[in-house]
Amino acid sequence: MTKYKSDIIKELEQISPLLADLKKRQADQHPEVPAGYFSGLEQDILQRVASASGPKHSTRILHLVRSRWVQIAAAVILVTGAAWWSLRPSNTPVNPLAAEVPPPDIILHYLEQEIGALDEEDFAQVLDNDDVQELNTPDIPVDDIRNYLENEAINIEDIL
Repeated sequence: MTKYKSDIIKELEQISPLLADLKKRQADQHPEVPAGYFSGLEQDILQRVASASGPKHSTRILHLVRSRWVQIAAAVILVTGAAWWSLRPSNTPVNPLAAEVPPPDIILHYLEQEIGALDEEDFAQVLDNDDVQELNTPDIPVDDIRNYLENEAINIEDIL
């Protein structure tokens, strides 16, 4: 035995002497089997299996009467119910966000107040080329536009 194992055994004997002697006690004790136990064991098991596998009560079988008329009536009721359910008018709007759009005067007031917070990129995301062509702009000479850009120190490269 190694030193480590002997230390463990000594510690176990100090803590619980009964637990340390348990292995020795079990080796000394031999369980006794009753006389004739194994001779009748096979028959006993077979009798238990045979009694458990047999039917205890006869099972009553119920046949449900299904006439052709009952099947047709059930199909008609199902089709009618499904049609009524899918075709009934709905109380909710088609687009729930459409009901929450504020009136145009409130939108206009908001845009007037917050126009400074918006920049050209925000407008560019909303507008596409077709919308820009439809805008009514006055005919301003190109020289006036160039003068405005020079006076305001706007670089045309930044705009494009």
